[in-house]
Amino acid sequence: MAWEMAEGPGGSAANAAPAAGAAAFVGAVADDRLSQSLGWGVWGVLTTVGLGLWAARLERGRPADPVGR
Repeated sequence: MAWEMAEGPGGSAANAAPAAGAAAFVGAVADDRLSQSLGWGVWGVLTTVGLGLWAARLERGRPADPVGR
């Protein structure tokens, strides 16, 4: 993260505002977190659907319930 060391209104570098690059960096981190969250969400949905389909397939392969005769 790069900070421009320009003199702020008080005349010292301590009052300097961050560079435009810092704001872009923060935006990139937010975008990365959002895309990572969306990726985990997609993974969760696909895993849940896959496990549900697998469980349904296992249920179809079982013999009929003897109580239901």
